[in-house]
Amino acid sequence: MDIKDYINAFSCIAQLDKQQQFKLLEQAESIAREQLHLTAFAVFANVLPLLCIGGIAGICFASVGFTSWLPLLAIVAGMIVSRIIVSYVNRRLILRALEIALNHQPIQTPS
Repeated sequence: MDIKDYINAFSCIAQLDKQQQFKLLEQAESIAREQLHLTAFAVFANVLPLLCIGGIAGICFASVGFTSWLPLLAIVAGMIVSRIIVSYVNRRLILRALEIALNHQPIQTPS
């Protein structure tokens, strides 16, 4: 996970400068890995696209039967759906870990 993507993404730390945000996000990532099982989710996130592709292919096959466009539709839709799910869960885990990190450390406002 690239924590640089989360700089200025959360309103609870947006008022801080980028260096402070980066430090807090590093702490949050560490907390997420240790306490919120981010590592276990990362393993699941690698399998999720296959599950989504299989699920969408199964639904399409059950509703319209096998057609030549079914595998392409299942692959594209499965990858999009799995990416949305992984992004949402990663963001929620980092936000929860960030809240934990903020409760353990006072916020220093820029002067």
